[in-house]
Amino acid sequence: MVKCMPIIFYSKLDLAGTNIVKFLRENFSFKNAEIVELEKESIRSDEIVAKYESDFFVFASRHKSETGKPSFTVHVPGNWAKAEAGGREKNVSWSYGSLMKDALLALGRLNSLPVFMEADHHGPFCKCPAMFFEIGSSEREWKDEKLGMQAAWALNEIMGVKPGARKKYANVFGVGGGHYCPTFTRRMLDEENGVAVAHVLQKYYVDEITPEIFGQGIERSREKIERVEIDWKGLTAPQREKVQRMCKDLNVEIERL
Repeated sequence: MVKCMPIIFYSKLDLAGTNIVKFLRENFSFKNAEIVELEKESIRSDEIVAKYESDFFVFASRHKSETGKPSFTVHVPGNWAKAEAGGREKNVSWSYGSLMKDALLALGRLNSLPVFMEADHHGPFCKCPAMFFEIGSSEREWKDEKLGMQAAWALNEIMGVKPGARKKYANVFGVGGGHYCPTFTRRMLDEENGVAVAHVLQKYYVDEITPEIFGQGIERSREKIERVEIDWKGLTAPQREKVQRMCKDLNVEIERL
């Protein structure tokens, strides 16, 4: 089965995803998007989502963390190294930086939970632009109907934008920092800077990454990547040198943050 319109995926096994979709269906009319239920967990649904083509995918999902702190999170699915939770090894999905920025800004306007952009991680691998749109970080939040309604409102805000009417941002590839990449979260939540972070490669993977895999952060984007932004303090000196060398070889501009 092939669809051309945007698709919202959710797993029937996912408490947060089903919570969000419940309120989408009850409160909002979707004429420009398809909602698709997955039998498997979203992160392990590679074979299913590969059957679809779309302008972009959104995965309504849960976020889980060791701290259990409540939050809304957004990120691109993909694996810079091993595929330990779905997806393909050493493959990140295509991104849509402007959509993710709009999503984070909409979530931020709720003045509800802390909002974070995460580095690219886990499956599924998607050949069309994709993002995870999540409620975290424990069962209490996943089942919270108020949070489900808030997330549904924010998702409706970004899905309701007509084709061609979405605000355009300068897309960048963010490198450095940890999994929750506060530097790049701040970039995304700044409505005035005109910048959208399309991919994030966290410090943990920089030592082992090859130029070919690094290049995916520049090539796999719906919108042209204008430059690589480096979280300078979020990398060691040898890592900074490596990233600068790869950027020079790929003929891509660098900005130090």
